[in-house]
Amino acid sequence: MGILGSAQGAGPQPLATAASPVYFPFALRLIRYDRRSKSLAPRTTRVSKPFQQQSTFGSLAAWWGLIGAVAILVMAIGRLYPFAVEMFSLDLSVLHWTLVVANVLFMAWSEGYRGFQHSFSPRVAERAVLLRSDPTPIRALLAPFYVMGYFSAPRPVLILVYTISLGVIVLIQIVRALEQPWRGIVDAGVVVGLTWGALATLYHGVSALSARDES
Repeated sequence: MGILGSAQGAGPQPLATAASPVYFPFALRLIRYDRRSKSLAPRTTRVSKPFQQQSTFGSLAAWWGLIGAVAILVMAIGRLYPFAVEMFSLDLSVLHWTLVVANVLFMAWSEGYRGFQHSFSPRVAERAVLLRSDPTPIRALLAPFYVMGYFSAPRPVLILVYTISLGVIVLIQIVRALEQPWRGIVDAGVVVGLTWGALATLYHGVSALSARDES
């Protein structure tokens, strides 16, 4: 589910973590290696900032991070969409229709507008630009997770991201136990919020990466 909070600067995160149990520990090892190697790297070997900004490697990593983050949202939409559509084939009561409309409007505002458009999406764009100017092999490999704030981020952001991700995993298990039309009612709102978020993230990211460097 894409249940979001709304903290400015360390804003909400969608459940964009479809990492498998095999891949996740491997990713954590790579992240630890990235931190360790960064602390041990000689300061005299730093590449100049103008060169970093014009780096093709950095640009490719940034675009991979943006596209990968949007793709994760799109995959989440694809998984929930069939349940939302299935609900409309049922004989819905006035109560059901009222809840559908209310949930869609609420999720569009809370998740799509406040969560994504005003917090998550701008931060993804900002971190994609940062990745373009300061790429590393590990950041480039895990670029979608880097731009979403899953590593090499301020501690408050890391705590928020992982806490929300774990909470959403629990919510997913609860919603899976619901029968139709209740599951469809919930999923319909989430699909709207995630769709808004995917479009907002794509817009902010493309705008940021397409802008010319001021230097």
